[in-house]
Amino acid sequence: MALFGVPVGPHGSPKTAVARRILFCHVDEEASRTNNPRRTPKTCRGLQGHVFNTDISVIDTPEGFFGVNDSISTQHAKNIAAQVQFLSAPGPHAFLLEIQIYTPRKIVRNTVDQLCRHFGDNVLKHIVVLFTSGSSLQVSLSSVTEYINKNRDIQQLVHNCGNRYLLFDDTCDVGSLSNHKQVKQLMAMVNQMISSNGGEYIKLCA
Repeated sequence: MALFGVPVGPHGSPKTAVARRILFCHVDEEASRTNNPRRTPKTCRGLQGHVFNTDISVIDTPEGFFGVNDSISTQHAKNIAAQVQFLSAPGPHAFLLEIQIYTPRKIVRNTVDQLCRHFGDNVLKHIVVLFTSGSSLQVSLSSVTEYINKNRDIQQLVHNCGNRYLLFDDTCDVGSLSNHKQVKQLMAMVNQMISSNGGEYIKLCA
């Protein structure tokens, strides 16, 4: 079974960097061009790879989508959500919610609200929270835990997402042992989540 994942996050989140590390840069460019030959900042693209004996498609979303960006109209946001659904048909298995440590809680709430608006409240059981920029900010797992415990909104979000969260270094070398380890850990968490969800896909709200 092919897995479909969608990195999302507030404006400035390293979504493409995360996608490249998940796929170890083993991106099927031909398939990517076939899915969307003329990608612009207003459209999505599907990136394919084969990781740990599993076919994976990662949907790369435009900057500002699922985040605070006044230039993204309601109709355009709906169009992007529809592209996500189309590129991962019949729908994605997981949203990878990227949060950089010390991101204002209001911005994180807005991102989650947009996801729920387009895909329903049920989307929370399909989310893995990734705390990114671990290396550049010298963030450790203990500091992430402290950040969660000190922020009630973040604590509630992580709880609502089944306590699924990882510290993910989006700056490490894609071929490094550390990246291999974190991707393997992420894959295990996503597979366990999919199993708990009975293999169901995320569906766009009517």
